[in-house]
Amino acid sequence: MELILNCLSGVAAMVAAYLWFRSARVEAPKEAGVVNFGKDFLGYSFDRNVKNLGHSPVDESKFYNAMSALLGSYKRQSKLSGQAAIAAGVAAVLQVFVILIHLICTTAAPK
Repeated sequence: MELILNCLSGVAAMVAAYLWFRSARVEAPKEAGVVNFGKDFLGYSFDRNVKNLGHSPVDESKFYNAMSALLGSYKRQSKLSGQAAIAAGVAAVLQVFVILIHLICTTAAPK
């Protein structure tokens, strides 16, 4: 029984490690958000090649697309991290069972 629980705990720990690795590898969108303080408005640019922000209006569809991509990557990373935390919790609980079984078996065994 101990061996089975140890194996399950090891599998759960490996799943947690794999999920956290995938979470860390989620790529953020390539666009860079630059705040543009214009004369009468606050605008945004998601173009890394912007040299002079000036006071020109910004393409709203590009902004919303870039924000949507950014939030999507955060959502994916958060979901993977949550799954990894659950797997790590399962591994910890299984190890607690292994320890309890080991303690019960060693103290209950006749001498």
